[in-house]
Amino acid sequence: MTADNPGGRGLPRRSLPALAVLAMLAGCGADPAAPGPVAANPAPPPSVSGSAPATPAASPSRPAPPATTKAAAVRGGPVPFRAGKAMLGSYLSLGGRSLEQSLALRRRQLGRDQSIVHVFYPWDGYVPSSEPAVARTSTLMVSWHGAPYAGINNGSSDRNIARVAKKLAGMKRPILLRWGWEMNGNWFEWDGTHNGRDTTGYVKAWRRMHRIFREQGADNVAWVWSPNWNSSPAQSWNRFQRFYPGDD
Repeated sequence: MTADNPGGRGLPRRSLPALAVLAMLAGCGADPAAPGPVAANPAPPPSVSGSAPATPAASPSRPAPPATTKAAAVRGGPVPFRAGKAMLGSYLSLGGRSLEQSLALRRRQLGRDQSIVHVFYPWDGYVPSSEPAVARTSTLMVSWHGAPYAGINNGSSDRNIARVAKKLAGMKRPILLRWGWEMNGNWFEWDGTHNGRDTTGYVKAWRRMHRIFREQGADNVAWVWSPNWNSSPAQSWNRFQRFYPGDD
Protein backbone atom coordinates (compact mmCIF):
# COMPACT_ATOMS: atom_id res chain seq x y z
CA MET A 1 0.00 0.00 0.00
CA THR A 2 1.34 3.41 -0.85
CA ALA A 3 0.71 6.94 0.36
CA ASP A 4 1.07 9.07 -2.73
CA ASN A 5 1.41 12.80 -3.34
CA PRO A 6 2.89 13.86 0.01
CA GLY A 7 3.51 17.29 -1.45
CA GLY A 8 -0.21 17.94 -1.53
CA ARG A 9 -0.85 18.75 -5.18
CA GLY A 10 -4.57 18.97 -4.51
CA LEU A 11 -5.30 15.54 -5.90
CA PRO A 12 -8.20 13.56 -4.42
CA ARG A 13 -7.20 10.78 -2.06
CA ARG A 14 -7.98 7.33 -3.42
CA SER A 15 -9.21 4.62 -1.10
CA LEU A 16 -7.66 1.68 -2.92
CA PRO A 17 -3.90 1.13 -3.15
CA ALA A 18 -1.87 1.32 -6.31
CA LEU A 19 -0.80 -1.97 -7.83
CA ALA A 20 2.96 -2.34 -7.95
CA VAL A 21 5.06 -4.94 -9.67
CA LEU A 22 8.75 -5.45 -9.03
CA ALA A 23 10.28 -5.46 -12.50
CA MET A 24 13.95 -6.29 -12.67
CA LEU A 25 14.89 -4.78 -16.00
CA ALA A 26 18.26 -5.97 -17.23
CA GLY A 27 17.71 -5.20 -20.91
CA CYS A 28 15.17 -3.93 -23.41
CA GLY A 29 14.01 -6.90 -25.45
CA ALA A 30 10.39 -7.54 -24.47
CA ASP A 31 7.28 -6.41 -26.30
CA PRO A 32 5.78 -3.52 -24.30
CA ALA A 33 2.32 -3.93 -25.82
CA ALA A 34 1.94 -7.59 -24.84
CA PRO A 35 0.09 -8.03 -21.53
CA GLY A 36 2.46 -10.80 -20.43
CA PRO A 37 2.50 -12.45 -17.03
CA VAL A 38 1.91 -9.42 -14.78
CA ALA A 39 2.06 -10.31 -11.11
CA ALA A 40 -0.68 -8.64 -9.09
CA ASN A 41 1.34 -7.99 -5.95
CA PRO A 42 0.79 -4.91 -3.76
CA ALA A 43 3.49 -2.25 -3.74
CA PRO A 44 5.73 -3.86 -1.09
CA PRO A 45 7.69 -6.71 -2.73
CA PRO A 46 8.00 -10.17 -1.21
CA SER A 47 10.38 -10.61 1.71
CA VAL A 48 13.50 -12.69 2.19
CA SER A 49 12.77 -13.60 5.80
CA GLY A 50 10.87 -16.49 7.30
CA SER A 51 10.03 -19.93 6.04
CA ALA A 52 8.10 -20.85 2.92
CA PRO A 53 4.37 -21.54 3.38
CA ALA A 54 3.10 -25.07 3.51
CA THR A 55 2.16 -26.50 0.13
CA PRO A 56 -1.63 -27.05 -0.06
CA ALA A 57 -2.80 -30.54 -0.86
CA ALA A 58 -3.91 -31.26 -4.40
CA SER A 59 -7.57 -31.90 -5.13
CA PRO A 60 -9.67 -32.37 -8.29
CA SER A 61 -10.66 -28.70 -8.11
CA ARG A 62 -7.24 -27.43 -7.06
CA PRO A 63 -4.20 -29.04 -8.69
CA ALA A 64 -0.97 -29.12 -6.76
CA PRO A 65 1.13 -25.95 -7.27
CA PRO A 66 4.59 -26.28 -8.78
CA ALA A 67 7.42 -26.88 -6.36
CA THR A 68 9.39 -23.80 -5.31
CA THR A 69 12.88 -23.90 -6.80
CA LYS A 70 16.02 -22.39 -5.39
CA ALA A 71 16.19 -20.05 -8.38
CA ALA A 72 12.69 -18.75 -7.66
CA ALA A 73 13.64 -18.00 -4.06
CA VAL A 74 16.37 -15.57 -5.10
CA ARG A 75 14.60 -13.72 -7.92
CA GLY A 76 14.41 -9.98 -7.54
CA GLY A 77 18.03 -8.93 -7.80
CA PRO A 78 19.23 -6.49 -5.13
CA VAL A 79 15.96 -6.85 -3.20
CA PRO A 80 15.35 -10.62 -3.33
CA PHE A 81 11.91 -12.14 -3.22
CA ARG A 82 10.77 -15.18 -1.28
CA ALA A 83 7.66 -17.00 -2.52
CA GLY A 84 4.80 -16.72 -0.06
CA LYS A 85 6.35 -13.86 1.91
CA ALA A 86 5.60 -10.14 1.83
CA MET A 87 7.45 -7.11 3.11
CA LEU A 88 5.22 -4.39 4.55
CA GLY A 89 6.13 -0.79 5.12
CA SER A 90 4.84 2.74 5.00
CA TYR A 91 5.45 6.35 4.13
CA LEU A 92 5.63 8.33 7.39
CA SER A 93 4.85 12.03 7.56
CA LEU A 94 3.94 12.72 11.17
CA GLY A 95 3.24 16.27 12.25
CA GLY A 96 6.02 17.76 14.35
CA ARG A 97 8.32 14.75 13.90
CA SER A 98 11.35 14.23 11.69
CA LEU A 99 11.74 11.00 9.74
CA GLU A 100 14.15 9.74 12.40
CA GLN A 101 11.65 10.49 15.17
CA SER A 102 8.78 8.97 13.19
CA LEU A 103 10.74 5.76 12.59
CA ALA A 104 11.67 5.60 16.28
CA LEU A 105 7.98 5.76 17.17
CA ARG A 106 7.17 3.04 14.65
CA ARG A 107 9.99 0.91 16.07
CA ARG A 108 8.47 1.19 19.54
CA GLN A 109 5.04 0.31 18.17
CA LEU A 110 6.23 -2.75 16.25
CA GLY A 111 9.09 -3.89 18.41
CA ARG A 112 11.28 -3.88 15.29
CA ASP A 113 12.10 -1.72 12.29
CA GLN A 114 9.50 -1.76 9.53
CA SER A 115 10.54 -3.78 6.48
CA ILE A 116 10.12 -0.95 3.94
CA VAL A 117 10.60 2.77 4.50
CA HIS A 118 9.00 4.81 1.72
CA VAL A 119 10.34 8.24 0.76
CA PHE A 120 9.63 10.65 -2.11
CA TYR A 121 12.22 12.48 -4.24
CA PRO A 122 11.50 15.22 -6.80
CA TRP A 123 12.28 14.67 -10.46
CA ASP A 124 14.93 17.36 -10.84
CA GLY A 125 15.39 18.68 -7.32
CA TYR A 126 17.39 17.69 -4.28
CA VAL A 127 18.24 14.02 -3.84
CA PRO A 128 20.23 13.12 -0.68
CA SER A 129 23.44 11.11 -0.73
CA SER A 130 22.24 8.88 2.10
CA GLU A 131 19.26 8.14 4.33
CA PRO A 132 20.90 7.68 7.75
CA ALA A 133 17.54 7.59 9.56
CA VAL A 134 16.57 4.41 7.69
CA ALA A 135 17.95 1.35 9.46
CA ARG A 136 20.04 -1.10 7.47
CA THR A 137 17.55 -3.78 8.44
CA SER A 138 14.89 -1.89 6.45
CA THR A 139 14.64 -1.63 2.67
CA LEU A 140 14.50 1.91 1.31
CA MET A 141 11.80 2.49 -1.31
CA VAL A 142 12.20 5.71 -3.29
CA SER A 143 9.22 7.08 -5.19
CA TRP A 144 10.93 9.28 -7.78
CA HIS A 145 8.55 11.68 -9.44
CA GLY A 146 8.07 11.26 -13.18
CA ALA A 147 8.18 13.82 -15.97
CA PRO A 148 6.65 14.28 -19.44
CA TYR A 149 7.96 11.58 -21.74
CA ALA A 150 9.30 13.89 -24.45
CA GLY A 151 11.81 15.50 -22.09
CA ILE A 152 13.24 12.08 -21.28
CA ASN A 153 13.16 10.46 -24.70
CA ASN A 154 14.88 13.39 -26.45
CA GLY A 155 17.94 13.01 -24.22
CA SER A 156 17.64 16.37 -22.48
CA SER A 157 17.16 14.70 -19.08
CA ASP A 158 20.07 12.26 -19.38
CA ARG A 159 22.32 14.30 -17.10
CA ASN A 160 19.68 14.50 -14.38
CA ILE A 161 18.96 10.77 -14.64
CA ALA A 162 22.66 9.94 -14.40
CA ARG A 163 23.03 12.24 -11.38
CA VAL A 164 20.22 10.48 -9.51
CA ALA A 165 21.59 7.08 -10.51
CA LYS A 166 24.98 7.99 -9.04
CA LYS A 167 23.35 9.24 -5.83
CA LEU A 168 21.38 6.03 -5.34
CA ALA A 169 24.36 3.86 -6.27
CA GLY A 170 26.43 5.75 -3.72
CA MET A 171 24.02 4.83 -0.92
CA LYS A 172 25.40 1.27 -1.19
CA ARG A 173 22.21 -0.37 0.02
CA PRO A 174 19.40 -2.24 -1.76
CA ILE A 175 16.84 0.28 -3.01
CA LEU A 176 13.39 -0.13 -4.50
CA LEU A 177 12.96 2.60 -7.13
CA ARG A 178 9.33 3.41 -7.91
CA TRP A 179 9.34 5.80 -10.84
CA GLY A 180 6.39 7.43 -12.61
CA TRP A 181 3.70 5.62 -10.65
CA GLU A 182 -0.02 5.53 -11.53
CA MET A 183 0.79 6.22 -15.16
CA ASN A 184 -2.61 4.85 -16.20
CA GLY A 185 -4.39 7.60 -14.27
CA ASN A 186 -5.13 11.17 -15.32
CA TRP A 187 -3.74 13.24 -12.46
CA PHE A 188 0.04 13.34 -13.01
CA GLU A 189 2.12 15.06 -15.68
CA TRP A 190 3.69 11.70 -16.49
CA ASP A 191 0.48 9.76 -17.14
CA GLY A 192 -0.79 8.78 -20.57
CA THR A 193 -3.59 11.33 -20.53
CA HIS A 194 -1.10 14.20 -20.20
CA ASN A 195 1.23 12.76 -22.84
CA GLY A 196 -1.00 12.46 -25.88
CA ARG A 197 -2.18 8.93 -25.00
CA ASP A 198 1.30 7.74 -25.96
CA THR A 199 1.83 4.65 -23.83
CA THR A 200 4.86 3.67 -25.91
CA GLY A 201 6.48 6.94 -24.83
CA TYR A 202 6.30 5.82 -21.21
CA VAL A 203 7.92 2.49 -22.11
CA LYS A 204 10.72 4.23 -24.03
CA ALA A 205 11.33 6.61 -21.12
CA TRP A 206 11.48 3.73 -18.61
CA ARG A 207 13.93 1.78 -20.77
CA ARG A 208 16.13 4.81 -21.37
CA MET A 209 16.32 5.51 -17.64
CA HIS A 210 17.05 1.87 -16.85
CA ARG A 211 19.88 1.86 -19.38
CA ILE A 212 21.42 4.99 -17.86
CA PHE A 213 21.19 3.53 -14.36
CA ARG A 214 22.95 0.39 -15.59
CA GLU A 215 25.67 2.50 -17.22
CA GLN A 216 26.18 4.36 -13.94
CA GLY A 217 26.62 1.11 -12.03
CA ALA A 218 23.44 1.44 -9.98
CA ASP A 219 23.05 -2.31 -9.67
CA ASN A 220 21.74 -1.92 -6.10
CA VAL A 221 18.46 -0.57 -7.51
CA ALA A 222 15.41 -2.78 -8.04
CA TRP A 223 12.76 -1.23 -10.28
CA VAL A 224 9.13 -1.04 -9.13
CA TRP A 225 6.44 -0.72 -11.80
CA SER A 226 3.36 0.71 -10.11
CA PRO A 227 0.15 1.27 -12.12
CA ASN A 228 -3.01 2.44 -10.40
CA TRP A 229 -5.53 -0.19 -9.29
CA ASN A 230 -7.82 0.86 -12.13
CA SER A 231 -7.35 2.91 -15.29
CA SER A 232 -8.74 6.41 -15.58
CA PRO A 233 -10.03 6.94 -18.18
CA ALA A 234 -11.14 3.31 -18.48
CA GLN A 235 -10.39 3.05 -22.19
CA SER A 236 -8.53 0.40 -24.15
CA TRP A 237 -5.56 2.65 -24.96
CA ASN A 238 -5.04 3.28 -21.22
CA ARG A 239 -4.94 -0.35 -20.03
CA PHE A 240 -2.05 -0.68 -17.59
CA GLN A 241 -0.54 -3.53 -19.64
CA ARG A 242 0.23 -1.05 -22.41
CA PHE A 243 2.62 0.79 -20.07
CA TYR A 244 4.58 -2.34 -19.16
CA PRO A 245 8.27 -1.92 -20.10
CA GLY A 246 8.99 -5.65 -20.47
CA ASP A 247 10.39 -8.40 -18.28
CA ASP A 248 13.97 -7.68 -19.34
